[in-house]
Amino acid sequence: MPLIVNGVEVTKLSSTIQEFLQFTSEKDDQLKEKSKQLLEETCKEIGPQKLLYVNQREYAVVCPSDGSGVTGLGHFDGCGMEGGVEGMMNKISQLARGGPDGRYELHLAGGFLDDRKQSAKLSLDLIGLLMKLEEEVHLVTLCVTDVNDTLSGSTHFPIIYGLAVGVKTGVVMQATFPSRGPDMDIRSATHFAGLKKMMDIYNNESGQLRVGLYHWEPQKDIDLYLALSDPQIRQSKSHPILRPEYGSR
Repeated sequence: MPLIVNGVEVTKLSSTIQEFLQFTSEKDDQLKEKSKQLLEETCKEIGPQKLLYVNQREYAVVCPSDGSGVTGLGHFDGCGMEGGVEGMMNKISQLARGGPDGRYELHLAGGFLDDRKQSAKLSLDLIGLLMKLEEEVHLVTLCVTDVNDTLSGSTHFPIIYGLAVGVKTGVVMQATFPSRGPDMDIRSATHFAGLKKMMDIYNNESGQLRVGLYHWEPQKDIDLYLALSDPQIRQSKSHPILRPEYGSR
């Protein structure tokens, strides 16, 4: 019982993300409307108080004390996605056990019409993994690739850059985060250490953010990399023009 759209099980993975978007649009007008509302809403600035920021290749699952409203959020970039999906879903199921009856609801957002078509491949790969889940997961918001794309001149940009979820209310919103801590330098260093899996960063029992173990080896070219300017570093990224200034730090 994997991915459900308006009560209909998705049994076949579309060959393109455009086909999947067309399928969901035909099956569920409510999904289309909720996705449109998310795209059109004003982006909210989220302060550091009571914020758990999820970085690239990380996921976190939080649970209120009464067991209701268990919420998982992951930032998928193509590395370790299968383990990330399975790990996050297993933890959600575990924490929800014994709580009020409900259903698993899924919100997907991110990507755009990039020249290399990386967003489309990532979205389709992620949907394929979600279809393999044992749990019945209901897709309620879909803002990926074509749907999340806008033009500025001749350049494509994503509409949604970040998402926040209010754990008490379950509200999903567009968001920006002036504070991206804590310990972002240590957490981001896992990428340079070659870690290709997604990390579970939150311990519900202790209420603490945690960074798992990883192994660091000396890099021969690190001095050259450190000598580069921020614009030069951004040019090495997958989408240089979209990279914020902090993305090169």
